[in-house]
Amino acid sequence: MNTSLMEKIISIEEFATLPQAAIKVLNMLEDEDLLDLKELTKTIETDAALTIKLIKVANSPLFAIGKPISSVHHAILTLGLKRISNIVVGISIFSKFVYSSSIEIKNILEKYWKHTSSVAVVSKSLSKQTGLNFKDSEFLGGLLHDIGKIAMIQFDNLERYRNVIDLVENKQITDFAAEERVFDMTHCDIGCKIATQWKLPKLVSSIIAHHRNFEKADSDARTIVAIVNVANLLCDVWGNGFYEGTYAIQFDKLPEWQHICSVSKKDLNIEKITFELEKDYIEASQFISSINHS
Repeated sequence: MNTSLMEKIISIEEFATLPQAAIKVLNMLEDEDLLDLKELTKTIETDAALTIKLIKVANSPLFAIGKPISSVHHAILTLGLKRISNIVVGISIFSKFVYSSSIEIKNILEKYWKHTSSVAVVSKSLSKQTGLNFKDSEFLGGLLHDIGKIAMIQFDNLERYRNVIDLVENKQITDFAAEERVFDMTHCDIGCKIATQWKLPKLVSSIIAHHRNFEKADSDARTIVAIVNVANLLCDVWGNGFYEGTYAIQFDKLPEWQHICSVSKKDLNIEKITFELEKDYIEASQFISSINHS
């Protein structure tokens, strides 16, 4: 691994610090004694754009509340402190990396966020379908699982990552193999460093580091990592991937799926579940539209 290049990539301005709201919320998440309704409300409301986006997301079909949510306080009471905290961190990071002056990079970022938002939504839905509850850590992990790719893109304005895309699309090799060839590291390597730098929650960090090889994750994180990778592969198959190099998958034979079946208390049928997930998958575009404008 090229450690000097790694340091250069993660030290660029965009990755040096998170938005203040995200930092404060992550600190609260780290110590649940600090996760206080009034303090969280105050933290969110200091950022007007974040407040508007949060209320839009809370009212979206993703959460199917039924009754309109009109304030941050109401959103927290309805959805819960942990869930709202994860959504706030996701929105903050999304907003930090959604714009670019380059049309080419802007289009690639749009494709990236469509993919990761889809993975987030499908991860959340898959957790529900399998009876596994991670309090939306799987949603945040799905949204951020490929954050290392954003770093590769931002580092030199797509100069190197354009070669990765070419290798994946024209040589039909995986993104891992292409990244190793071009960067001498993978997006998971970089993402792991970013997760540490940002002090992301342990489960989310595990997803970023191991979503392509869930068996390497610590035992307490293995199931959530498996959930996100199954969602990731489904989104690729459904045509909403991000240069992964995924072509054909037998889901019932996936080690991740077999692991999920072994820990779920439900009798799982992959065909039935994927049918339900595909319906929820449509909601990903609604999530994007909720947070793409202030």
